Amino acid sequence: MLDEHSGKLKMVYAALSMAVCMEIDGNSIWIGTNSGLFRYNMLHNSAEQMFAAGGVSLTGTISALKLDPSKNLWIGSGSGRIYLYNNSSSQIEFLKTADHKDGLDGG
Repeated sequence: MLDEHSGKLKMVYAALSMAVCMEIDGNSIWIGTNSGLFRYNMLHNSAEQMFAAGGVSLTGTISALKLDPSKNLWIGSGSGRIYLYNNSSSQIEFLKTADHKDGLDGG
C-alpha cells in the first residue's frame, strides 16, 4: 500500500506478501494469490481467506479479479475456473460452462 506521508510502498499484511491480482472495493482490497482469494480490510488492517458456498476452497492461483457495476466480483483462476462473489448474498459460487465439465479451457 502507498504510504501517503512517505510516498513509499509498505507491507499491509504480512501473510499476503505475494499478490497475483488485486481489486479495490471501498475500504476493502480483494487479493488473488497462489493460495486462493483474500479480502483485506484497510480500516482494521485484517484479512480473511474467502471460500465458495459450502466452505469449498477456491483452488490454486487466483489470476483475475473484476468488480462489475453491481459490486459483484468476478474471479478467474489459473486452472480456468470462474467464480462469482454475489454482493447481495455475500456468497461465492462456481460458474459451470456449457462446454466444459469443471470450467473454461485455459489453452
